[in-house]
Amino acid sequence: MKHETTVVPQLPYSPDLAPADLFPKWKSLLKGRQFQTVDEIEENLIWDLCAIPQTTFQDALQECKKH
Repeated sequence: MKHETTVVPQLPYSPDLAPADLFPKWKSLLKGRQFQTVDEIEENLIWDLCAIPQTTFQDALQECKKH
C-alpha cells in the first residue's frame, strides 16, 4: 500500500524575512523563566509581546522592507 503525502513548498530561509532584532528582546524577557503548561507559556508570551513598544515592531517592519 502506497501513502500519498502532499509536499508543501517552503520559502528558502532568509534572516531578512524575520525581524531578528525583536528576538533578542523577546528572548531576554523569557530568560530564566519556567512554565508549567502550554497555556501559561502562551499567556506570558502575549503579555511580553504587548510590553514591546509598537514603534519597535514598526521599525523592524521598515527594516524588513528595505531588504
